[in-house]
Amino acid sequence: MVLEGPAAAIWDLIDGQRTEQDILAELEAAFDDVLGEMQAQAELFLASLEARRLIEPAHSTL
Repeated sequence: MVLEGPAAAIWDLIDGQRTEQDILAELEAAFDDVLGEMQAQAELFLASLEARRLIEPAHSTL
């Protein structure tokens, strides 16, 4: 799989430390989200990575 644009940026931002909201904030700062679609697209991409078992959600230990 070749990732470009926001998808590649999301992959680079996944580090086990950033939350989904942190990733979205960095994406919005890096890319013009003229149509306001960045959040929905990012959520879909993250869900597809999770479905492929490439990432997993972090669980709070509080």
